[in-house]
Amino acid sequence: MTYSFNNLRLADSKAEGLTIKRLTKNNPTMRECFTDAGIKIK
Repeated sequence: MTYSFNNLRLADSKAEGLTIKRLTKNNPTMRECFTDAGIKIK
């Protein structure tokens, strides 16, 4: 049970660090997905 809780805690921590800027950096596919969705990228 402790192992599962620790994995969830780590996954949550990593998810909080994600930003559109990080997802699209050097990734033209993700950049295109966001622009197609109407989200402006700086």
